[in-house]
Amino acid sequence: MRNPWKSMLRFLLIGMGVGTSAIAQAASGTGPYYAVPSWDQKLVCSTTANCPRFIVLTDWSNQAVLDRESGLLWQQTPNPASEPWNGATLTCIGQSTGGRMGWRLPTVQELMSLLDPATSGASTPGLPAGHPFGGSLTEQSFWSATQSDDVSPTASKYVVYVASVVALVTVEPPATPHRSWCVRTPHGENPQ
Repeated sequence: MRNPWKSMLRFLLIGMGVGTSAIAQAASGTGPYYAVPSWDQKLVCSTTANCPRFIVLTDWSNQAVLDRESGLLWQQTPNPASEPWNGATLTCIGQSTGGRMGWRLPTVQELMSLLDPATSGASTPGLPAGHPFGGSLTEQSFWSATQSDDVSPTASKYVVYVASVVALVTVEPPATPHRSWCVRTPHGENPQ
């Protein structure tokens, strides 16, 4: 009979060896990136040059950003067009950002995980200092995949405003135009 402790030790040692080489590679922006996501960790950035939280993935033609704090993979530059919710959903489904399919609209919680209340004040949080995202992101609204409690086909969806004076999170009808900021996750499904 095999010793389970010996097997566990071997697994941990192998894991530690992979982890240390992956950290060195991740810091340079070339894969493998091995995110160690944990919603209880806080990776603070001051500039894009020394940001441990976000890694622009060079293997993905610099079109995707790994958030090592949450493990989510974001488009480096969100879609500039505003469109109704159904259009935004289809836009994300049809994306081939970085040469990869499998994108979707993020949940309201995932979008909120990008915001830092310390950047603009608690009433209008913005993106954290040192973030690598491109395009015009302030004073913009983004669709989420999260639906309101109404279960009808025309049910309103949650919208997240980045550094907006209108509202931080609101519920709006799906015909209202907003931007899409697509995300890619291991499960590849809409968790809402």
